[in-house]
Amino acid sequence: MKEEEEEEEEEEEEEEEEEEEEEEEEEEKEEEQEEEEEEEENVKKRIIMTKHLQRKVENPKFKEIAARSKAAITTPPPPPLTPSQNLAFQHPPSMTLDNGRWKSLLSPQYLLLPGASQLPQHNRRWTHKHR
Repeated sequence: MKEEEEEEEEEEEEEEEEEEEEEEEEEEKEEEQEEEEEEEENVKKRIIMTKHLQRKVENPKFKEIAARSKAAITTPPPPPLTPSQNLAFQHPPSMTLDNGRWKSLLSPQYLLLPGASQLPQHNRRWTHKHR
């Protein structure tokens, strides 16, 4: 009796092991198929991209843009400014410091200029209404 039970148990264990091995093999096959499909998709994508890039390169507009960008890369940067050229970037004389304060554009010397009468004057009516 015991021997028969042991034999049955061994047979069951062997069957279980065989089933597990078969399942593992199936899983491996599925994984391999998935990998192959992914590789095929990648190859298709690469082919599509290369065709797209070839069309793009053959396009005359793209050639012009590429030539311009290449020229922009190859041209050297402009030389640094000399001190005399640098003066052009300083503040105009109307904005220079006068005793530590910025000169106002409405100082008396500017009000004597020909267009000064067109500057907005103080509106007395508005201040009277809203005291």
